[in-house]
Amino acid sequence: MAKKQSKKTLKPVRPQLGDGVEILNAGSVLEDPITRTLETNYMPYAMSVIVSRALPEIDGFKPAHRKLLYTMYEMGLLKGARTKSANIVGSTMHLNPHGDAAIYDTMVRMGRGNESLLVPFVDSKGNFGKAYSRDMSCAAARYTEAKLEGVCEELFRDIDKETVDFVPNYDSTTTEPTLLPVTFPTILANNTLGIAVGMACNICSFNLAELCATTVALMKDEHHDIGTTMPAPDFVGGGQILYDEAQMREIYENGRGSVKVRARYNAVPGENMIEVTQIPPTTTVEAIMDKSAELVKTGKVKFSCCDHRILAHTVDLILVDGESVGKCIILLGLLQLFERWGNDLRIKQSDLRGRFRGVGQCAFLAFGSGLVLFRLHIVQTIGFTSGVDIALNIC
Repeated sequence: MAKKQSKKTLKPVRPQLGDGVEILNAGSVLEDPITRTLETNYMPYAMSVIVSRALPEIDGFKPAHRKLLYTMYEMGLLKGARTKSANIVGSTMHLNPHGDAAIYDTMVRMGRGNESLLVPFVDSKGNFGKAYSRDMSCAAARYTEAKLEGVCEELFRDIDKETVDFVPNYDSTTTEPTLLPVTFPTILANNTLGIAVGMACNICSFNLAELCATTVALMKDEHHDIGTTMPAPDFVGGGQILYDEAQMREIYENGRGSVKVRARYNAVPGENMIEVTQIPPTTTVEAIMDKSAELVKTGKVKFSCCDHRILAHTVDLILVDGESVGKCIILLGLLQLFERWGNDLRIKQSDLRGRFRGVGQCAFLAFGSGLVLFRLHIVQTIGFTSGVDIALNIC
């Protein structure tokens, strides 16, 4: 005997809408001109990116920066002690719902330890990474601490005197300022890069003392010559500007242009070494090392002397995690080693005493206290009673 089949009730496709709720024109295909679709869908998105995300306002901050600084101000971090970065990130999510990773990256770049800004706004403690290195990343938010720098007093000095407008946050549970009542032109104090929809900005930084002096001079005389008090930009990593007064005046007048910056270096007499002390802001030390190694491999840079005494250097071989392999390793006949072993270097040093074994250990070859010139990989270590023969490969 066949079982009586019970009639199944269809569940709504979207139960969260409730029973009996229908979506108008659901599943139907509507024809619409592409121009109208762009106006109704793409244009609001483009305006949102331009106005409230990618480009800085007149106070010099993008919305993500402003939300973070205001949250830290409300947490009492202008005068109080540092707190864990994870606490700051969590509190900022009341104003910025884009995720903890994006908020922490914003705070890292504004920190003094990262060395990204000429005038940092976050007093950082712990490993915040370095802007001039692509490999030195910051530690997790649970390990680092932060508070506001003293200069932030000039950002919030009159915020309680109805100097700026406040708007509700994304869920209308609190309010946030649309601008910060800054007392100096922060938009020119730090470098800012913004890429929006159909437009972008790349503002370089200027010396704070020169910037304030120029501002005061312009308030007194609107026809003041800016070039007399603020001759050129200033960068956090240093470097040397190839100065062209006519080009700089054109940049000041039109707001568009570019400047060329090169590294600062010193030739150390008697040590056969060029010590690079400052690099341009648009590069990293790893990029310089890779380019130097590439020039050596292609033969564009060659040693001009074969004297073992001149080619001898005292170096430190240091692992990436900071553990020292050995001090005062003497490289003799560096040119001959290159010619004999190709890109491999073989160093015999009795002080190593077979401490390090294995394959694939990454190391740096640093000359004195100057810039690291080559990155090396320990490809093989072989133990002997008299020492260790280490094969190093320049990458």
